[in-house]
Amino acid sequence: MNKFLQYLDRHSPTLIYVFIAMMFLGSIFGAAQCSQAHAHNQTPAASTFSTGQTLTAQSLNDTVAHLHNTLTGGILNENISPLASIDTTKLAAVDFIPKGYARITSTCTGSTTAGTACTMNVNKGSFLATGGWGIKTSGQLGRYQVHTSSPRFGGNPIVLVTSNTAGIWCNAVDFANSVNPQFYVECKASGNTYADALFTVVMW
Repeated sequence: MNKFLQYLDRHSPTLIYVFIAMMFLGSIFGAAQCSQAHAHNQTPAASTFSTGQTLTAQSLNDTVAHLHNTLTGGILNENISPLASIDTTKLAAVDFIPKGYARITSTCTGSTTAGTACTMNVNKGSFLATGGWGIKTSGQLGRYQVHTSSPRFGGNPIVLVTSNTAGIWCNAVDFANSVNPQFYVECKASGNTYADALFTVVMW
C-alpha cells in the first residue's frame, strides 16, 4: 500500500494530465455524437450537383429521402401546379365539387329561335362551349335550355340558379335523364310572369 501511495505521489502530475486529456477527448466525442443525432433527425433536403463534383452517398441518400418524404404524405397545396388538371375521381368528397359553372351577364332573349346559344361570360367544367354545351334559348320568353356534358343526370344532380336581375328570380326545372337539354332555367318577375334575366348556374 505504501508503495502505491509513493507511486501516486511521484506521478500525480502525469496522471492529472492524462485525466484532463481523457475528459477533453470525451467531450469532443460526445459533441460529434450529438451532431450526428441532430443531423439524423433533420428533414433531408434535395441536393443540387455541379459538373465535376464528387457525389457522396450522403448527398444522394438525402435527395432520395427528400423525394420519398414529399411523395408519401408530404405533398402540400403549394406543390401542385394549377395546370395539373387533377381528375375529380382522384379526390375525396367529390360530390361537393361543382361540375359546372356558367354566368350570363348580357341579356339573352329567351324567345329567340330555340337552340340559339346565349353568350356565357364565364363558363367552366360541364358548361364549356366545346361540344355544343352551354345555355341556349328555348323560343319562349324567360325560359332557357341548359346543355351540359355532365354524367350526373343519370343520378341526382344538384343545381343552383341565381338571378342577377333585380325583381326577377330564376329556377332550374324539367330535368331530363342524360338527354340534352338536361334541364331548363325559368325566370319570372312579380305576378309569376316570364321575363328574361341575367343569371348564374352552378351544378354539382
